[in-house]
Formats: sequence, structure tokens, C-alpha cells
Amino acid sequence: MQQLPGYSANYSDRIQKLKEGASEGAEGAHPILNVFMEANRDALTSLQSEVSVARLDEAINTIKAAKNIYILGQRRSFPVASYLYYMMRNLDIRAFLLDGVGGNLSEQARLIGDGDVLVVATFPNYADEVIGVAQQARDAGAKVIAMTDKLVSPIVKLSDTYFLTDKVTVSGFRTVTGTMCLAQALAIGLGLDSNQISRT
Repeated sequence: MQQLPGYSANYSDRIQKLKEGASEGAEGAHPILNVFMEANRDALTSLQSEVSVARLDEAINTIKAAKNIYILGQRRSFPVASYLYYMMRNLDIRAFLLDGVGGNLSEQARLIGDGDVLVVATFPNYADEVIGVAQQARDAGAKVIAMTDKLVSPIVKLSDTYFLTDKVTVSGFRTVTGTMCLAQALAIGLGLDSNQISRT
């Protein structure tokens, strides 16, 4: 993954490449804004073709049937996890955000058990601690719903249901628009169900 064209772990290098490749958009739009608008449009277009009705319904039904819902995303995926948690709590769903505050992620993950579901988002460099929690959840008998970028992602083989999203990068900066949209669809899909279970 680190040998892919344009990859650099250094943000300064990424920004320099972005600066070199940026161009003026329509009607004088700022070149940086234009580049990211294009990338995020591509991400949403890809999401529409990648996510089937059957798979989204499967994920929604898995969440509805769960005793508890645990949500995990680290680093750039954390905003998605936090937003999904916020939405579910406002729908009175028994959801828990595994935020790992104080280095306690593994301790938080010990609560996951049989009949629960873990919703996880992870993208390159695929945080080892996230993959570890997913493995721990499966070993405990929980279902895993994953949001990631490609089939070779290590989270795919650990998941019961997976979605491929946000494959687009701009000079190494990954979009999160598609994943955020997917998270919103999952939460609202639960809210639209007339038999929604109140778990608080």
C-alpha cells in the first residue's frame, strides 16, 4: 500500500504534491477546494454503484437484531464513528462508541459479546488496534459490519457484512464523504423502520 503512486506518510510532501497538481476550477473556484469537490463527487458516485439495496438492508437488519451496538473508528475514521454513534443515540438505540480514551480500547472492547454487533470503519493504514477489536468481537460471537476501501482490506475477512467506500484520495488525503453518507443511511434506515426497538 505504501508503494502506491503518490503515497507519502509525510503531510508536507502530500500538500506539496497537491499544490503542484491543483488548477483553477470553474468561475475562479479556489483550486484546492475544486480538487476536493471533484474527489468527493467521485466518492459519492462510487458509493451509489457499490452499495446494493440488499446489502444495506442486511446491515440494517443485523443492527436491529443486536443486543448492543458498538461503533469503532480511529484516526481519520473517528468522525464517522462519532457521527454514527450520535445518530443512533438520538434514535434511542443502545449504541456505544469505542473511543479508546486513555488507551482503554481493548478494555472497552471486552464488553462485546454474543448477540452484539460491531460497526467499524477503517482505511489505510488499517490501524492494528481496530483489526484486533474486530477479531476479538468475532471470537466473542458478535457480528461485524465493516466500512473500508477495498477487498484486500484486512477487515473484510473478519466482517459479516462489508461496504467498500471512499477509495478516492487526493495526494494521499482520503475523502470521508462516502463513508459519512453511508453512516447516515444506516442510521436513518433504522429510524425509518416502523418497528424500531427502543433500547435505552
